[in-house]
Amino acid sequence: MIHVNVEETAFVEPDVRITSIFRVHPFTFTEGYRYLTAFIRELNEAVVGVRISDDVPIPAPSNSLLLLLDVLKSWLDGLPPENLDEEGGDPAFRKWHSLLSENSNSLLEDLLRPELYPAIIELSAYLIDSFGRPEEIDYGVGNQVNLVPESYADRAIVEKYTKDYLVFDAVNYIFQIKKGEFHEHSRELWNITAIHTWDRMNKGLLRMYEAEVLQKFSVVKRFRFGALFSFERRDDVPQEGGYATDEDSDLND
Repeated sequence: MIHVNVEETAFVEPDVRITSIFRVHPFTFTEGYRYLTAFIRELNEAVVGVRISDDVPIPAPSNSLLLLLDVLKSWLDGLPPENLDEEGGDPAFRKWHSLLSENSNSLLEDLLRPELYPAIIELSAYLIDSFGRPEEIDYGVGNQVNLVPESYADRAIVEKYTKDYLVFDAVNYIFQIKKGEFHEHSRELWNITAIHTWDRMNKGLLRMYEAEVLQKFSVVKRFRFGALFSFERRDDVPQEGGYATDEDSDLND
Protein backbone atom coordinates (compact mmCIF):
# COMPACT_ATOMS: atom_id res chain seq x y z
CA MET A 1 0.00 0.00 0.00
CA ILE A 2 1.25 3.47 -0.88
CA HIS A 3 2.10 5.83 1.96
CA VAL A 4 2.50 9.53 1.18
CA ASN A 5 4.09 12.21 3.32
CA VAL A 6 1.74 15.10 2.57
CA GLU A 7 4.12 17.76 3.87
CA GLU A 8 6.93 16.59 1.59
CA THR A 9 4.85 15.89 -1.52
CA ALA A 10 4.31 18.45 -4.27
CA PHE A 11 0.84 17.64 -5.56
CA VAL A 12 0.04 18.71 -9.11
CA GLU A 13 -2.84 18.64 -11.56
CA PRO A 14 -2.54 15.13 -13.09
CA ASP A 15 -1.85 15.03 -16.80
CA VAL A 16 -1.73 12.45 -19.59
CA ARG A 17 1.70 10.95 -20.20
CA ILE A 18 0.97 7.91 -22.38
CA THR A 19 0.41 9.86 -25.58
CA SER A 20 1.61 7.19 -27.99
CA ILE A 21 1.81 3.41 -28.13
CA PHE A 22 5.57 3.68 -27.53
CA ARG A 23 4.96 4.87 -23.97
CA VAL A 24 2.96 1.82 -22.89
CA HIS A 25 6.05 -0.32 -22.27
CA PRO A 26 7.82 2.38 -20.20
CA PHE A 27 4.64 2.66 -18.12
CA THR A 28 5.15 -0.91 -16.86
CA PHE A 29 8.43 0.20 -15.22
CA THR A 30 6.92 3.13 -13.31
CA GLU A 31 6.09 3.60 -9.65
CA GLY A 32 2.46 4.09 -10.62
CA TYR A 33 2.27 0.73 -12.38
CA ARG A 34 3.89 -1.04 -9.44
CA TYR A 35 1.45 0.46 -6.93
CA LEU A 36 -1.55 -0.19 -9.18
CA THR A 37 -0.77 -3.87 -9.78
CA ALA A 38 0.09 -4.38 -6.10
CA PHE A 39 -3.27 -2.87 -5.12
CA ILE A 40 -5.13 -5.14 -7.55
CA ARG A 41 -3.40 -8.19 -6.06
CA GLU A 42 -4.19 -7.05 -2.52
CA LEU A 43 -7.86 -6.74 -3.43
CA ASN A 44 -7.75 -10.15 -5.08
CA GLU A 45 -6.24 -11.81 -2.02
CA ALA A 46 -8.61 -10.05 0.37
CA VAL A 47 -11.76 -11.60 -1.12
CA VAL A 48 -10.55 -15.20 -1.40
CA GLY A 49 -13.03 -17.40 0.47
CA VAL A 50 -15.33 -14.46 1.26
CA ARG A 51 -18.97 -14.37 0.18
CA ILE A 52 -20.77 -11.18 -0.75
CA SER A 53 -23.40 -12.16 1.82
CA ASP A 54 -20.84 -12.61 4.63
CA ASP A 55 -20.99 -10.20 7.55
CA VAL A 56 -17.56 -8.57 7.47
CA PRO A 57 -16.29 -5.52 9.36
CA ILE A 58 -16.03 -2.35 7.28
CA PRO A 59 -13.04 -0.13 8.12
CA ALA A 60 -13.79 3.55 8.64
CA PRO A 61 -12.07 4.71 5.40
CA SER A 62 -14.05 2.18 3.36
CA ASN A 63 -17.27 3.21 5.05
CA SER A 64 -16.56 6.84 4.17
CA LEU A 65 -16.14 5.86 0.53
CA LEU A 66 -19.45 3.99 0.63
CA LEU A 67 -21.16 7.11 1.95
CA LEU A 68 -19.64 9.12 -0.90
CA LEU A 69 -20.99 6.58 -3.40
CA ASP A 70 -24.42 6.88 -1.77
CA VAL A 71 -24.34 10.62 -2.47
CA LEU A 72 -23.39 10.05 -6.10
CA LYS A 73 -26.12 7.44 -6.45
CA SER A 74 -28.72 9.79 -4.98
CA TRP A 75 -28.14 12.22 -7.86
CA LEU A 76 -29.53 9.60 -10.24
CA ASP A 77 -33.03 10.04 -8.82
CA GLY A 78 -33.40 13.36 -10.61
CA LEU A 79 -31.66 12.23 -13.79
CA PRO A 80 -33.55 9.38 -15.48
CA PRO A 81 -31.92 7.92 -18.62
CA GLU A 82 -32.62 9.88 -21.79
CA ASN A 83 -32.48 8.87 -25.42
CA LEU A 84 -29.11 7.40 -26.29
CA ASP A 85 -26.98 9.50 -28.58
CA GLU A 86 -24.63 7.00 -30.20
CA GLU A 87 -22.04 9.67 -30.92
CA GLY A 88 -22.23 11.55 -27.65
CA GLY A 89 -23.56 9.06 -25.11
CA ASP A 90 -26.55 9.53 -22.82
CA PRO A 91 -27.37 13.21 -22.11
CA ALA A 92 -28.43 12.24 -18.57
CA PHE A 93 -25.00 10.77 -17.91
CA ARG A 94 -23.36 13.96 -19.14
CA LYS A 95 -25.47 15.96 -16.68
CA TRP A 96 -24.58 13.57 -13.86
CA HIS A 97 -20.90 13.75 -14.77
CA SER A 98 -21.09 17.53 -14.78
CA LEU A 99 -22.44 17.43 -11.22
CA LEU A 100 -19.54 15.20 -10.25
CA SER A 101 -16.99 17.57 -11.77
CA GLU A 102 -18.54 20.59 -10.07
CA ASN A 103 -18.75 18.96 -6.65
CA SER A 104 -15.69 16.70 -6.57
CA ASN A 105 -13.62 19.03 -4.38
CA SER A 106 -16.33 19.47 -1.74
CA LEU A 107 -17.06 15.73 -1.75
CA LEU A 108 -13.41 15.00 -1.04
CA GLU A 109 -13.23 17.67 1.66
CA ASP A 110 -16.05 15.84 3.45
CA LEU A 111 -14.16 12.58 3.04
CA LEU A 112 -10.63 13.60 4.05
CA ARG A 113 -8.95 15.00 7.13
CA PRO A 114 -7.95 18.68 6.71
CA GLU A 115 -4.24 17.85 6.64
CA LEU A 116 -4.88 15.79 3.48
CA TYR A 117 -6.60 18.60 1.57
CA PRO A 118 -3.46 19.40 -0.49
CA ALA A 119 -3.92 16.05 -2.23
CA ILE A 120 -7.39 16.98 -3.49
CA ILE A 121 -5.97 18.52 -6.67
CA GLU A 122 -4.95 15.00 -7.71
CA LEU A 123 -7.68 12.96 -6.03
CA SER A 124 -10.39 15.06 -7.66
CA ALA A 125 -9.10 14.19 -11.13
CA TYR A 126 -9.02 10.48 -10.30
CA LEU A 127 -12.50 10.55 -8.78
CA ILE A 128 -13.90 12.17 -11.91
CA ASP A 129 -12.02 9.87 -14.30
CA SER A 130 -13.11 6.75 -12.43
CA PHE A 131 -16.66 7.18 -13.77
CA GLY A 132 -15.70 7.40 -17.42
CA ARG A 133 -16.00 10.18 -19.96
CA PRO A 134 -19.14 12.32 -20.30
CA GLU A 135 -19.10 12.29 -24.11
CA GLU A 136 -19.38 8.52 -24.47
CA ILE A 137 -20.70 5.41 -22.79
CA ASP A 138 -18.01 2.87 -22.00
CA TYR A 139 -19.12 -0.28 -20.21
CA GLY A 140 -15.58 -0.92 -19.05
CA VAL A 141 -12.70 -2.30 -21.04
CA GLY A 142 -11.57 -5.66 -19.71
CA ASN A 143 -14.75 -6.74 -17.92
CA GLN A 144 -14.34 -10.18 -19.41
CA VAL A 145 -11.17 -10.88 -17.47
CA ASN A 146 -12.92 -11.13 -14.12
CA LEU A 147 -12.06 -14.36 -12.34
CA VAL A 148 -14.40 -17.37 -12.83
CA PRO A 149 -14.50 -21.13 -12.05
CA GLU A 150 -15.42 -23.87 -14.59
CA SER A 151 -19.15 -23.74 -13.83
CA TYR A 152 -19.50 -20.13 -14.98
CA ALA A 153 -20.87 -21.27 -18.35
CA ASP A 154 -23.93 -22.76 -16.65
CA ARG A 155 -26.42 -19.90 -16.37
CA ALA A 156 -28.44 -21.69 -13.67
CA ILE A 157 -25.39 -22.06 -11.42
CA VAL A 158 -24.37 -18.46 -12.05
CA GLU A 159 -27.82 -17.16 -11.08
CA LYS A 160 -27.83 -19.35 -7.96
CA TYR A 161 -24.54 -18.00 -6.60
CA THR A 162 -24.47 -14.47 -8.04
CA LYS A 163 -25.47 -12.96 -4.67
CA ASP A 164 -22.76 -14.85 -2.82
CA TYR A 165 -19.62 -14.64 -4.93
CA LEU A 166 -18.00 -11.82 -6.89
CA VAL A 167 -16.97 -14.36 -9.51
CA PHE A 168 -20.53 -15.30 -10.40
CA ASP A 169 -21.76 -11.74 -10.03
CA ALA A 170 -19.24 -10.68 -12.70
CA VAL A 171 -20.22 -13.52 -15.03
CA ASN A 172 -23.90 -12.79 -14.50
CA TYR A 173 -23.19 -9.27 -15.76
CA ILE A 174 -21.65 -10.76 -18.91
CA PHE A 175 -24.79 -12.86 -19.44
CA GLN A 176 -26.88 -9.69 -19.20
CA ILE A 177 -24.96 -7.65 -21.78
CA LYS A 178 -23.92 -10.42 -24.19
CA LYS A 179 -26.10 -12.55 -26.44
CA GLY A 180 -25.49 -16.03 -27.80
CA GLU A 181 -23.50 -18.97 -26.49
CA PHE A 182 -20.89 -18.28 -23.82
CA HIS A 183 -18.09 -19.93 -25.78
CA GLU A 184 -18.86 -17.60 -28.70
CA HIS A 185 -18.94 -14.20 -26.98
CA SER A 186 -16.39 -14.90 -24.21
CA ARG A 187 -13.92 -17.28 -25.80
CA GLU A 188 -11.00 -16.45 -23.51
CA LEU A 189 -13.05 -17.25 -20.41
CA TRP A 190 -14.34 -20.39 -22.06
CA ASN A 191 -10.83 -21.58 -22.90
CA ILE A 192 -9.62 -21.44 -19.31
CA THR A 193 -12.06 -24.15 -18.25
CA ALA A 194 -9.18 -26.50 -19.04
CA ILE A 195 -7.45 -25.22 -15.89
CA HIS A 196 -8.65 -27.29 -12.95
CA THR A 197 -7.25 -25.43 -9.92
CA TRP A 198 -8.39 -22.03 -8.71
CA ASP A 199 -4.86 -20.92 -7.83
CA ARG A 200 -3.54 -21.47 -11.36
CA MET A 201 -6.62 -19.90 -12.90
CA ASN A 202 -6.35 -16.89 -10.63
CA LYS A 203 -2.68 -16.28 -11.42
CA GLY A 204 -3.28 -16.73 -15.13
CA LEU A 205 -6.15 -14.28 -15.22
CA LEU A 206 -4.19 -11.68 -13.28
CA ARG A 207 -1.47 -11.93 -15.92
CA MET A 208 -4.14 -11.69 -18.61
CA TYR A 209 -5.56 -8.58 -16.96
CA GLU A 210 -2.16 -6.93 -17.08
CA ALA A 211 -1.59 -7.88 -20.72
CA GLU A 212 -5.07 -7.15 -22.07
CA VAL A 213 -6.00 -4.12 -19.96
CA LEU A 214 -3.08 -2.43 -18.21
CA GLN A 215 -0.77 -2.81 -21.20
CA LYS A 216 -3.24 -1.79 -23.90
CA PHE A 217 -2.80 1.70 -25.34
CA SER A 218 -6.55 2.05 -25.93
CA VAL A 219 -7.07 1.74 -22.16
CA VAL A 220 -4.09 3.46 -20.55
CA LYS A 221 -3.91 6.42 -22.95
CA ARG A 222 -6.41 8.20 -20.70
CA PHE A 223 -4.52 7.59 -17.46
CA ARG A 224 -3.43 10.81 -15.77
CA PHE A 225 -0.29 10.95 -13.66
CA GLY A 226 0.77 13.11 -10.75
CA ALA A 227 2.54 12.59 -7.43
CA LEU A 228 0.18 9.90 -6.14
CA PHE A 229 0.03 7.93 -9.38
CA SER A 230 3.50 8.58 -10.70
CA PHE A 231 5.04 8.07 -14.12
CA GLU A 232 8.51 8.17 -12.57
CA ARG A 233 10.75 5.17 -13.18
CA ARG A 234 11.06 2.75 -10.27
CA ASP A 235 14.35 2.98 -8.40
CA ASP A 236 15.04 -0.73 -8.93
CA VAL A 237 14.83 -0.49 -12.74
CA PRO A 238 18.09 0.42 -14.53
CA GLN A 239 17.91 2.70 -17.56
CA GLU A 240 19.05 -0.13 -19.79
CA GLY A 241 16.22 -2.30 -18.46
CA GLY A 242 13.84 -1.08 -21.12
CA TYR A 243 12.53 2.09 -19.50
CA ALA A 244 12.50 5.19 -21.67
CA THR A 245 11.83 8.76 -20.60
CA ASP A 246 9.78 11.46 -22.27
CA GLU A 247 12.98 12.99 -23.57
CA ASP A 248 13.93 9.90 -25.58
CA SER A 249 13.55 10.63 -29.28
CA ASP A 250 11.42 7.59 -30.11
CA LEU A 251 8.79 8.69 -27.59
CA ASN A 252 8.42 12.26 -28.75
CA ASP A 253 5.15 13.09 -30.48
